[in-house]
Amino acid sequence: MKFSIRSTPVQCVRVAISSGASLAVAMVLSGVAVHAQIHIPVTLDLPAPSFTDFGETLHMEGSRFITGRHRIRVYDVGAVGPPTLTGEFGVPPDDIYSWGFTVAINGDLAVVADPGDDDEGIGGGAFVYERDCGTGIWSFAQNMEELSNQFVYGRAAVFHGDQVLVSEPGIGPGHVHVYNRVGVSWVKSTVQPVIIPHNGWTNGNNGSQFGHAMAVSGDTLIVTQPFNGLNGANVYEWNNALQQWVFDVELGFNGVGDNVGTLGGTEIDFDGNIVVFASPYEPHSTGVGGAGAAYIFEHDGTQWTGPVRIEAPDPAPGANFAYGVAVNAATGRIAIGSPHWKVDDFTPRIGAGYIFHKNLAGNWLMEERLEPVNIAPGRQFGQVVQMNEDVAIFGTRALGYSIHTLARNNAFAASSSPSRCNGDGGDQLGCVDCPCGNNAAPGTRGGCLNAPGESAKLTAERSLSVSNDSLQIKLEGAGVGAFAVLTSGSTVPVTSGCGPNSGRSVTTFTDGLRCVGGGMRRHGGARTGLNGKLINPWSHLASNFGYVAGQMRIFQAIYRDGPATTCGTNLNSSNALEIVFTP
Repeated sequence: MKFSIRSTPVQCVRVAISSGASLAVAMVLSGVAVHAQIHIPVTLDLPAPSFTDFGETLHMEGSRFITGRHRIRVYDVGAVGPPTLTGEFGVPPDDIYSWGFTVAINGDLAVVADPGDDDEGIGGGAFVYERDCGTGIWSFAQNMEELSNQFVYGRAAVFHGDQVLVSEPGIGPGHVHVYNRVGVSWVKSTVQPVIIPHNGWTNGNNGSQFGHAMAVSGDTLIVTQPFNGLNGANVYEWNNALQQWVFDVELGFNGVGDNVGTLGGTEIDFDGNIVVFASPYEPHSTGVGGAGAAYIFEHDGTQWTGPVRIEAPDPAPGANFAYGVAVNAATGRIAIGSPHWKVDDFTPRIGAGYIFHKNLAGNWLMEERLEPVNIAPGRQFGQVVQMNEDVAIFGTRALGYSIHTLARNNAFAASSSPSRCNGDGGDQLGCVDCPCGNNAAPGTRGGCLNAPGESAKLTAERSLSVSNDSLQIKLEGAGVGAFAVLTSGSTVPVTSGCGPNSGRSVTTFTDGLRCVGGGMRRHGGARTGLNGKLINPWSHLASNFGYVAGQMRIFQAIYRDGPATTCGTNLNSSNALEIVFTP
């Protein structure tokens, strides 16, 4: 079994189909900060096409992404600044209803599927485009068409080197068409024209929707089959000697209750050794209907393990958490879209995004919750999601036709800036417990439990650059109307016996842990709102306090806790952030 972690493809050179003969599993380096620089989030407010569904489809490979529907655009993501528009495909004149239903990109190749292409009775098309290496211009190359009367050819499409796979889930159990690049043309494979589900055509699984979603990592293909009662998928391995895909194993899961009718596996993403399945219609574990969930499988080098179920911490009826899913194995993070989440009945279907990370203990934890920049009813932020090591992109369908790009580590600021003095009993190291038995759950990135039973979490967003001076430090989970003071120091107090990797010290005057020492400074007070989050974050720290590039400071918030605290001091502390300023 051979996987690959997404990386920026070499432009104008496509990776050929590999041999698949060796086992090369790309494992996740969990909990390790891989980037230190944070950039300001970018919102692409694109010119409104004649249809209100721009941003409904999205695919990213390396630093290039393609989005549509009806007006397809290709963007390149640079190290800084907004993405650059590099191509645009006009809609074919014959059928504009479903063109762009699915899009996929691989370097200088793109495919745009149209399940409604009905020329001469044909039930779907897959349009291939190619970018000229000299001019950089994208042009139409070929339309692969299949006879069908069910208008489902093109439900999903993926590239595998010089091969494109197009699914047709509405014929019997469904199948996947295989096309190979031969010279300048794309032709149906003579060895394996179609891939069919492992459980066959005659086992009562008609309508199982095999091919509803697909994803490839290296030489491993996963095809979902959400209507077969298993809520899962078939896994195939590319056999170079046979020049065909060979079945390996089935992956399946049961959700809350019996999960009947919840359509697990409607969407999927696969990178490295991690695959995440969408199950957006199933109930929350608390019973909230249609809240949604996602299921994670990982390959340990020998076999698939899982699934691990994750769900929204703020479930809402019909929010459809995991309607869009994305994973990046290099950073050990998953992005989730919940497009029908709403604040209240006056602002329905605003949408929300969530970033989860895998910590050193192997647990998947929510790291950040995101909302659209411009909140408006029907925005459906997060209906499609893609990500790489540097960015997480959330598509919206209506009211602005925007693709929301969270530039490098904006959503991952707490990880790129190491969290210190977590109130979970030593950050999995067993070093220091909270003062009065008020430890947070293992793996928590926050302080000791407070009177409301929460762990106050300090996070950093935007740029660490002193010249940019846009760094913001936020606090949440401190309770309603809590007054907090941000402090910082140049060192971390070390408690004897804890070892060099801990640097944690229990204070005698708060209900939390003290993490600031050496040249301590105060950076002003702020108050939390009704949601327990800071109303105005601490900002302009570099300019106001004279910090310079290369300087390291440990930031921690001390806040007033409720009178019913365990320790009775009425003060508590958040976790701390180790910030290293950049030029």
